[in-house]
Amino acid sequence: MQGIISKSFYDIQGRKYIDIDSLKIKVPFRYGRISGCTVGGHIPVQDYPVGSRVEYALKRVSWNGLEYLVLQNICLLDMGKQPNPTLNSNDS
Repeated sequence: MQGIISKSFYDIQGRKYIDIDSLKIKVPFRYGRISGCTVGGHIPVQDYPVGSRVEYALKRVSWNGLEYLVLQNICLLDMGKQPNPTLNSNDS
């Protein structure tokens, strides 16, 4: 699937999440790093900015009778819009 990051990597009571197309997706995170999830490219998920286009896969997992969407793999397709540097009058 492809989508746009609507809320970048965040923490709720020690659990890590990312919102893609307004879906709250749990990021498997243990021992201070992402585990159990394949990340494509050189940029860590923690640094994906809002507005970035990603390709991802999810799985449904049950804990304590509740069902969660968990990130299985993710790859950054393109970064969100970044401000363009303006040229100074001295630049030619």
